[in-house]
Amino acid sequence: MNRSLMFKWVWRFKSDNTSLWARFVKAMHGNDDLLGKSKIGNGLDTSFWEDSWNGDIAFKYLYPCIYALETYKKINVASKMAHENLGISLRRIPKSGVELEKFNDMTNSLVGFQLPSMIDRWFWSLSGLGVFSLASVRKFVDDHLLPKVYSKFCWRKIVPIKVIILAWKIKLDYLPTRFNLSRRGLDIHSILCPICEKHTETSGHTFFACSMASDIVCNIALWWDVNPPHITSFEEWELWMSSLNLSSNHKLLLEGVIYTAWWFIWNFRNKLVFGSTSPSKAVLFDDIVARSFQWCKHRGRFKFNWLDWLKTSYLVTM
Repeated sequence: MNRSLMFKWVWRFKSDNTSLWARFVKAMHGNDDLLGKSKIGNGLDTSFWEDSWNGDIAFKYLYPCIYALETYKKINVASKMAHENLGISLRRIPKSGVELEKFNDMTNSLVGFQLPSMIDRWFWSLSGLGVFSLASVRKFVDDHLLPKVYSKFCWRKIVPIKVIILAWKIKLDYLPTRFNLSRRGLDIHSILCPICEKHTETSGHTFFACSMASDIVCNIALWWDVNPPHITSFEEWELWMSSLNLSSNHKLLLEGVIYTAWWFIWNFRNKLVFGSTSPSKAVLFDDIVARSFQWCKHRGRFKFNWLDWLKTSYLVTM
């Protein structure tokens, strides 16, 4: 949205450059040449070679060999089209071969072209009406910056929102793991996992493939009496969850337990990296069981007690 609003000011600056604030900006910072010269025009002031006056790429990039022969590089469309022949302003007649072929192609593309009787104007190409809109800019920015997600993320209320956001970031690989930080150009002393110190720290490794994460998931699988998964990514975890022969409510509970485990794994990692003392792995699984019971029971409004939760979680009465 911020980028879209910035585009809005640029659009106003270019389309209404006679306003008071536009004249003030020019007086303080000079002309607007740094904003580019891509104007949709009708030939009065638009450059024949450099501007996208025809709604296409500039002619000097389409026909570079003909542009090299032009003696007046900044000739506008009106002056060029007023010539009896497009080759009059060239320093010599195009030779046979590629030059002649490109010249004929350019000439044929302008057959029947007529200049409308209106001044040059700025045209917003992101919308069909040619008028600026914040929605068109925001969609354009989102399409180019946001990652492509091919499956929807379910925002469960079984755990706190902070835990759900963590799971969402794991899915999109948005967490500041050492590998992601190094990709952004940060100079870090190591990209190895601080827990096992054997493999590169990525989201897939930290929450699925790391030895500590694998042990926790195996303990959860034994606790819930399901087959232990062999997964290395969020997508594989989703497939494993969908393959379990559990009711929808029990799958929701198990999902809350897994989310809780991820929350404790990430906190354990942060304490290991930034804390003054090393955290203990011995109580990690017990903490996951206790905290998941509190969150799932009270946030999910299920009726089961602590003993049932410890014995056979997938058979608790709800």
